[in-house]
Amino acid sequence: MNRKCASARLEEDNGRHESKRPAWMADYVEQKRNRLLILKEDGTLNSEIRLSSKTCNYPLDVTCIDDNTAAVTLPGLKQILIINILTDTIESIIETTSYCHGICYSDGHLFYCETGRGIQKVNVSGSNSSTLVNDKTLFDWSYVTTSKDKIFYTNSSTDTVTCCTFTGEKIWEYKDKSVRSTYGIAVDKDSNVYFTSCGSHSLIVLSSDGKQARKLLGKEDGIDKPFGLAFDVKKEVL
Repeated sequence: MNRKCASARLEEDNGRHESKRPAWMADYVEQKRNRLLILKEDGTLNSEIRLSSKTCNYPLDVTCIDDNTAAVTLPGLKQILIINILTDTIESIIETTSYCHGICYSDGHLFYCETGRGIQKVNVSGSNSSTLVNDKTLFDWSYVTTSKDKIFYTNSSTDTVTCCTFTGEKIWEYKDKSVRSTYGIAVDKDSNVYFTSCGSHSLIVLSSDGKQARKLLGKEDGIDKPFGLAFDVKKEVL
């Protein structure tokens, strides 16, 4: 499949939720193919849910809430869809103030990147929305994930990876002039941080303190403009 953009997140990712259901993937090739793909464990297609046909309504990221429910961001419409994958229906819509991009779920809350505002936190019901990390430089194609008591996010405008507490306090920030357009992000059980550099055509791993970095894969390995990223904690594979 020739994707212009794809983002994926495994259900076992970072211990947020363990499930017997297949992995999730939000995918689009063209605006006419807006859809949520539900994949089997081996990566083959299990089923798909068609989303709106509006031209600005492409899905960017997806996260698992429980065995039957996913949340999908639609930046163009400034919306987060709560989707029941058993009934193929949209249970609710959360309106966002600005463009919403990367998203993850933890302990009853959704955390998402909002352009020009930072990391936002909202209940699955859509109530009690708040700014967790105030970052006005946060731009399109930024992603977020959680692990244990920390939040990790990329900022495509500053080419950085940032680690914060759940109260929004910055712990560390990584930046390297050779790394451009930091996009997808994931964390393993040892708190090592993996992220994609779309502009540098590479996959990079950071130590848990953000001080050491190593390129795992590059263009010479067939990596071309990588976007989304997921880590399977049980199988310990990206």
